[in-house]
Amino acid sequence: LKVGIDGVNKENLNSLKELLKQIGVHSIFDYKYEDNSKEFKRNAEPTSQNLVKFSNFIKTNKLDIGLAVDPDVDRLSIIDERGNSIGEEFTLILCADYILKQQKGSFVVNNSSSLLNKKIAEKNRVDFYQTKVGESNVLDKMLKENSLIGGEGNGGVIIPDINRCRDALLASSI
Repeated sequence: LKVGIDGVNKENLNSLKELLKQIGVHSIFDYKYEDNSKEFKRNAEPTSQNLVKFSNFIKTNKLDIGLAVDPDVDRLSIIDERGNSIGEEFTLILCADYILKQQKGSFVVNNSSSLLNKKIAEKNRVDFYQTKVGESNVLDKMLKENSLIGGEGNGGVIIPDINRCRDALLASSI
């Protein structure tokens, strides 16, 4: 698996690289900005419009996947092998589908997240809950329902048994 990573700055790039190495990914390609400084070299949000150069990097280098995070590493955006930005909204959908296939447990999202999340819950035959917008609202409901996974459609994935907040490194490992 050839993985491209965009950490928006040097520290995040190094954290993401180290995590991927620890879970067995050996072909890691850093998307380094011109001077590789600690400064943000793109708009901080990992949205499609801010990842155009990174998407081209994935396509040009024939990588299998690209992973981009925001500065506080709580949101993950995925780029496919053709350089297409899958978009932050699909990060939670993909992670939840994978996790819920492995283990059953309820699933919580905020009410501004895609209804595809509900379809994933139905497909995996688990309870599905929606909350008001806000990470704390999602987490409160997750704890109340003893949920396995939850998050927000902005690329934020929460697995409370591991970390009780959105965590892009955790999502990258899924």
